[in-house]
Amino acid sequence: MGKKRKMSKTDMALAVFKPDPATGISRVVTKKEMIKAYPELDHANGWDWGRYDSPLAQTYNLERFPSKGPITAYRLNGFNSAKHLNRRIREDIHKEIISQSCVVTGVDADGSNGRIECDHKNGRYNNPEVNEVSTQSPNDFQPLHKNVNTIKREHCKRCEQTGKRFDAKNLGFAVSWLQGKAEHSGNFDGCVGCYWYDPKEFHLKVSSNFTYKQK
Repeated sequence: MGKKRKMSKTDMALAVFKPDPATGISRVVTKKEMIKAYPELDHANGWDWGRYDSPLAQTYNLERFPSKGPITAYRLNGFNSAKHLNRRIREDIHKEIISQSCVVTGVDADGSNGRIECDHKNGRYNNPEVNEVSTQSPNDFQPLHKNVNTIKREHCKRCEQTGKRFDAKNLGFAVSWLQGKAEHSGNFDGCVGCYWYDPKEFHLKVSSNFTYKQK
């Protein structure tokens, strides 16, 4: 008998919201009720499981009450047909990725140090094949601890603003990129070769000629 899958925060929230399957609309649920049902859903003002790029927000339009200040209640107000459409991740791929360990920190998916997020390797979300769920591949994504993913988003945001890719020499690596130049090409493959595109591959290739010598 296979191991029972651990419920994600999205699963927990949906179990309480119970949205109408036809409209995607739920009743208003208070924060107290949500936490009483699943203590794991407690949060500060950050509302991690309802964040704009969360699996829940990729599927539903989320409403919070009040609109500003400490959250006291929430509601699902229909399906998200446009907002963040290009960030949807096929469900089976999402489940597979978040069950793995963070490729940067090695933190395990079932550990106590926070949850693993399914990260788009392409930080600009401009690859049409990755944006379309029917053509997505697990290799288009990677498991990152949520704190690491937040850091990556900041670097990707800076790259998009300046046109300059992240320089891995800032982390002590001997090379800046595996391929490409300092300037992002603007194309969907312009992220390839950057440290943040695939840290696991970056470590592997940069250290491929290393030989351990025991003293």
